[in-house]
Amino acid sequence: MGRIRDLAGAALCVAVAASSLAQETPPPADEAPAARGEVVELKPEVPEPDRGPKAATGQRAKPKTATGSAGGLRAVSISEGEARLLVGGSERVVRPGDLIGTDLVKSIAPGRLVLERPAKGRGGKGLVIVTFDPQGRGSSLVVWAEDPTERRPLEVR
Repeated sequence: MGRIRDLAGAALCVAVAASSLAQETPPPADEAPAARGEVVELKPEVPEPDRGPKAATGQRAKPKTATGSAGGLRAVSISEGEARLLVGGSERVVRPGDLIGTDLVKSIAPGRLVLERPAKGRGGKGLVIVTFDPQGRGSSLVVWAEDPTERRPLEVR
């Protein structure tokens, strides 16, 4: 009797499985299941990236107004090796080797001054590049050889 019950249960399972398969719709032809032994490679759909132009969304650092230790700089005229500047409100002619405040003039080219700024505290020397616009207004960029604000660990004794 137990065997007949097991066979009846198995037959019922087969009938239920067959009816559920009959109710499913067949897959489209392009999605037909692979034949036995055939290798099917499944790849996820990857959308094509947008390669069109995009607007930049960052903030650019504004150049600082050129200032030496003696105040603001404004160019009256600049030629190779010599510049007439307004330094702190007074006109002055500078050449390489001159000081503007504590900054040493390293080179002068049309529209540009290169200064060397002495070390602050523990930091190394700085290079100051001053660029002048057509109206003579200067903007500067300071590049330090070492970070003047860097904190060094205390010495262990």
